[in-house]
Amino acid sequence: MANRKLVRDKLAVPIQQTYPNSDFTKINGTEYEFALKQKLQEETQEFLQATSIDNLIEESADILEVLECLLALHNITISDVLAEKAAKQSNRGSFKDGLIWEK
Repeated sequence: MANRKLVRDKLAVPIQQTYPNSDFTKINGTEYEFALKQKLQEETQEFLQATSIDNLIEESADILEVLECLLALHNITISDVLAEKAAKQSNRGSFKDGLIWEK
């Protein structure tokens, strides 16, 4: 199938109503992980192209949703990630200062 796209769970019905010949397949395992990684790339690209605050918020929410699904595959919670973020920030700082290393 040439046109495959991971979609949110609640979109199947509206898509089916608009495109009656649509088919949906439930995937899992490595195929699901691969699809999530592709979706993360897609959503990140949309974030980078966002031109308004509303778009930035919307795309950030999509990225976070995909990231949480990817983390769940490895039994990692967002709390685990936030704890690591806090530890790194405490030990190494943040990117808030915009410091560039001129190698």
